[in-house]
Amino acid sequence: MMGEWSVYDALASALTYPDSGFETRLDQCLIGLDAADKSTRERVELWATCMRDLSREKREEAYARTFDMSPKCTLEIGWHLFGETYDRGTFLVWMREHLQGCTYEEATEL
Repeated sequence: MMGEWSVYDALASALTYPDSGFETRLDQCLIGLDAADKSTRERVELWATCMRDLSREKREEAYARTFDMSPKCTLEIGWHLFGETYDRGTFLVWMREHLQGCTYEEATEL
């Protein structure tokens, strides 16, 4: 069984850009959700099934349409908090500084 943070990591990895490792990340996500409540796992499993039925190109289009082209659904917390303001940049710098003091490794996107 995965720990709580592993479940979050699995969910986060399933919501990254649908590249060649996407289906593997979906599998890991569903395994991680075995520790979650049944309703949550069932809903994510339904979404995963729909995503598997799409071609890679259609997955990429769905991702861009959902997360890149819709400010309401962006995966960037700074955007939700500050929108397109200078405060968002300040927040990102603050986050980077705080991540350096944690054991959480920074990825390609903050």
